[in-house]
Amino acid sequence: MSMADRFLTRAQAAARLGIAPKTLANLHSTGGDAPPVVYVGPGSPRYSERALLAWLAGRTVANSTEADALGLTRRGRRQRGG
Repeated sequence: MSMADRFLTRAQAAARLGIAPKTLANLHSTGGDAPPVVYVGPGSPRYSERALLAWLAGRTVANSTEADALGLTRRGRRQRGG
C-alpha cells in the first residue's frame, strides 16, 4: 500500500461495494472475509482503494457453484462448516 492510495471512510467503501456501512463493520467484527482496513485512530477505519479493489477481485467467481465452493454464499458456508 503506497501513500498515493486514496483512503476511503467506511461509508465510502460500503457505497463502493453496494452494501451498508454496518454490514462492512459486521464483516470485521465477526471475523468474516472482509477487506483490509487501516485504523488511523480509535474508531476511524479507512480502506485503501487499491486494497478494496484487490479484495473484490479475489471474490470474483465464474458461477454460483464456484462461489459455494469458496464459501462465498450462505449455502457454501453451511456446507463448509457442516
